[in-house]
Amino acid sequence: MTRLPIFGLPSGLWLAGALLGIAVGTTVLAPTPYLAIGLAATAVVVALIRTADRSETLVAAYWITFVLLSTLFRDSAVDGLFYPFYAAFVVSAVAGLVQGRMSIDTRTVWLLATMIFLLIASLIGYQGSVSPAGLQHMTLYVFGAMVMLQIRSAGGSRPIAIGAAVASLTVSVWVIANAVQGGFFYRGDVRIDQNVLSFFVGVGFLVVLSAWLHRPGGRNWALRTSGLLLALATMLYAMLLLASRGLLLAVSVAVVAMVVREALRNRSRLAATLVLACLMPLGLLLPGGQGVLQRFNDPGAETAGGRTLIWSVVGSELAASGPLQLLFGHGFGASKSLVEHHFTRLSATHNTYLQVLYDLGLSGLLVFLALHLRVWIRAWRTPNPAGTFVMATTTFLLAANLGLNTPESFLYWTIMGWFFGKVPWLSRDFPVAEARA
Repeated sequence: MTRLPIFGLPSGLWLAGALLGIAVGTTVLAPTPYLAIGLAATAVVVALIRTADRSETLVAAYWITFVLLSTLFRDSAVDGLFYPFYAAFVVSAVAGLVQGRMSIDTRTVWLLATMIFLLIASLIGYQGSVSPAGLQHMTLYVFGAMVMLQIRSAGGSRPIAIGAAVASLTVSVWVIANAVQGGFFYRGDVRIDQNVLSFFVGVGFLVVLSAWLHRPGGRNWALRTSGLLLALATMLYAMLLLASRGLLLAVSVAVVAMVVREALRNRSRLAATLVLACLMPLGLLLPGGQGVLQRFNDPGAETAGGRTLIWSVVGSELAASGPLQLLFGHGFGASKSLVEHHFTRLSATHNTYLQVLYDLGLSGLLVFLALHLRVWIRAWRTPNPAGTFVMATTTFLLAANLGLNTPESFLYWTIMGWFFGKVPWLSRDFPVAEARA
């Protein structure tokens, strides 16, 4: 790092100090959300200066920013804030390609290219105008590819994992604080879709759970263990307060997959899962914790909150479709138009697989599943903690898709792009503690 003649300190520290001074100096004038964003930006600059994994740190910064602006600062979102991230992703990807630092899984690239081609082809004969939301849906796979190109090393995923855990823990604390202030009213007393919040928390929960199962020993073992357990308990309590049945089931399926995988590899780690198993009943005893049980006993649970009615309509239309429609779909956005026609205020199929099948046909559904199974199979075959985490989180995404349209979120493709880029490095990815052993 270049050093300036002033006191011989690195230039990066002087730049970070200047940015911090500007941020602190504007505290009197700046609204709280803008101040938080400014301080976060300063932290990102410092991290980019100090780390060798700059492209991965950029992904982590985007992850945290996206989650916080979708939750805590939703009412004060800054227009165009994400454009610098997208530009930085493009510049970083081009730089990585020019420098030859990429390690890309060719099959994943072909699958992504095929999915993008099918999306473009689905516009043939489309008579309506593409809405901003529709245009966003068209670019999500490209965004996933851009995130994939940011993963440059085996250990580069560490900043992303830390960012995911920080974002999820922050949202969890915010949800719990809202529930306390609202007297533990219905589903955490938050104005944001509880399913979206549960999705944000669920991913970080799996990150911390993986760290808990593979926590290293050493002098600070007790401190690390206590910290991880506290983080797990906080996120689990937040998910219980949000009472999203589908996401809780998806997290449960992912946890079971992780435990089974670990049992096959190292049975000694099963003792750690027993401690985790005690957190659920304890969480149910806390204020508001039983809300999820009430939702499972609610009469609406028989129709999955009305979802089975939507699935029935979409299934009936699929059964009446011709061979070409079954193979290539009804066209872009057709499922949304169908649901709106029958349910007026609703547009989502609340099942990703039905949506992809109806819009893009069997060919689109097979490619969509192949993208996920490519990651899942490679992770299952990789005998290390990274393989366990990627496999379990991909399981969570696949399970969440049964009741939600989660792939319409940029965070979903941030996760998938991370895993697409991580596939070539899985066999070389291991915790620092294991490397020293």
